[in-house]
Amino acid sequence: MITPAEVPGGTGLTIGVGLDTVTDPAFDWDGFANLLERAGATGVALLVGRPELLGFPWNDHEERWAPRVTGEVDPIARALAVLAASEADPEITLVIDVTAPRHLQHHPADAGVFADGVVSEQFPSIASLARGQVGADLVALCREVSDRYQPARITLTSLILEATFGESDRELFADMTGLRDFPRDEAGHADELDPVVVAWRTRLLTELVAQSSSVTLPGTLIDVEMRVNWDEPGADRADSGHAYAAVLGTGNAITLWDSFGLNDEPPTYSAQLADGLAARFGVGERERVTISIGLWGRLGESDGATISPFDLRIAVENTWGMVGHVEVTPASLLEADHWRVLAELRESRIGL
Repeated sequence: MITPAEVPGGTGLTIGVGLDTVTDPAFDWDGFANLLERAGATGVALLVGRPELLGFPWNDHEERWAPRVTGEVDPIARALAVLAASEADPEITLVIDVTAPRHLQHHPADAGVFADGVVSEQFPSIASLARGQVGADLVALCREVSDRYQPARITLTSLILEATFGESDRELFADMTGLRDFPRDEAGHADELDPVVVAWRTRLLTELVAQSSSVTLPGTLIDVEMRVNWDEPGADRADSGHAYAAVLGTGNAITLWDSFGLNDEPPTYSAQLADGLAARFGVGERERVTISIGLWGRLGESDGATISPFDLRIAVENTWGMVGHVEVTPASLLEADHWRVLAELRESRIGL
């Protein structure tokens, strides 16, 4: 048996922080920084909102500011200042949510449509992302975030290309492929796994990544969060328009949602995912892959349920060294025992 090579630069530990935490004026960033240092965390991923709900005071966009954001206080800048001055001094990733529920309420023609004809209340059409206002607003936010905060990475989250079969999408599909309509199954639904559809979505995904990259400062990586394949770990999620190799081929990065607790999978799925990625990609590509371990507990459990510290240990141990970053998210669900596990894992890595 051949053991997959580890990434030569080693693995970094990133902690994900949600928008409610980022904008909470009472959140203890100094205490958080101390926990990062003890855990050996080398990165922090902060959600800055979405184009229609901003976690910072962007001038001339006051109507889009999130609750608790004011002109006097920039929550992102406050967090970054504390983190930069701390012993941890983590690499910063800023995360942008691509969903657009407010915009779609006022501009229903921009709403995405699923293969079965159901209209989405969250996901914009691929045409509005590729050629319309939703995409323009997203690219503008990438520019502003890059210029304002100079993060190492900007991550696009919830860029799920499933609701891509509306009329505006069909017109774009026809223009790009020469086909009048989407391929359809026996029930008349658009065939989201047809090779022509998969290639079309992949092209538009990489074009959006390229657009976002073109407005950011040199050296800034665009990272796309993607679903994992539960049946074939390491394979793409073509049903969601998530083509791993295509984004990595642009020189940018991907983050994979390893939320095994929400999907009734054991923590050993993480090892299968790492092995599946190693079978597909060389170490240079895997350096630009993050496996994001979600702390959410299994469906049906009480609100706020989390995976156990023991399961977190298994997942981190089995992915460490195989990809560029392992992320644990969200920080709001990290309990004392989770932090203890991360600190113990750090000690074992450095031989203390």
